[in-house]
Amino acid sequence: VYEIHVDVFGNVWLQGGRGLTRFDGVRFHDAPAESGVDFEESPAASIHLDRDGNPWLFVDQAVLRYTGRRFGMMPSDNLGKSVAPSVPAVIETGSVTAVLGDSVNGWVGTTNGLYRVEASRVTHHSRADGLADDHISALFEDDEENLWVGTAGGGVSLYDGGQFATFAG
Repeated sequence: VYEIHVDVFGNVWLQGGRGLTRFDGVRFHDAPAESGVDFEESPAASIHLDRDGNPWLFVDQAVLRYTGRRFGMMPSDNLGKSVAPSVPAVIETGSVTAVLGDSVNGWVGTTNGLYRVEASRVTHHSRADGLADDHISALFEDDEENLWVGTAGGGVSLYDGGQFATFAG
């Protein structure tokens, strides 16, 4: 077992070489049965909890968010099918380092930039967009819904929903 997390629903998540397992307090459930992802072909790369305690799972084949009863593909259409199957491959080019999100949308920090994962699309942000550095180390949303982005080498950036402002660190 490489990672252990407890979500907002009280589930214990165990991520290991054979995939992802959820313990609901009574029974263990293998995630492959619940997610539709073939973990033999695509082992779990990383699991993170967002600010609401929802688990986000990053694998070769998909970005999945657990909603309390089942996994949902991110981003997806109204039928739950991914609308951007190449997104996980893009995110995988950089290791996931931070996740900030709610029950609908999320921010994913990687060693290769910042990704905004919305219900129907994913947007990549990098130094070219005004980030202090492409290696994201921390994410925080303040009371005014500004996104603070800590980086490993360039300081901190503040995103107000329209543009990044960078402060040396």
